[in-house]
Amino acid sequence: MPSLYGAVKSKTGELLQDSMEYCKGALQSVSRSFALTIPLVEENILGPIMVGYLEARILDTFEDDIGRREITLEERIEAMNMLMEILENPNSESTKEKIDILTGSADEMVQNPKYRDLVKNTE
Repeated sequence: MPSLYGAVKSKTGELLQDSMEYCKGALQSVSRSFALTIPLVEENILGPIMVGYLEARILDTFEDDIGRREITLEERIEAMNMLMEILENPNSESTKEKIDILTGSADEMVQNPKYRDLVKNTE
């Protein structure tokens, strides 16, 4: 399944083309200005820059989005910390569980449907 994380590296170290295509589409959905400028960078650094921007977009969404219900500060911090743990330790035994929790929380924590789709496709 195409995803944000799959665009970084597959288990073989190769970029996953379908995940890169997902990221390109997601970039168009969640940003007007960066969607114009990021594709202009050199091909060899396009993936890391695009994925890095989308990761930051998710963190910003957890910080700012009003949610589909009232989201407490503690819930926001927990979601941001969980994403950071996933990014810092992608091969950890608990990563899959954390991804499931994070993507499962998107429906109630993220009101904007484009940002919600991005969170749901973190794996």
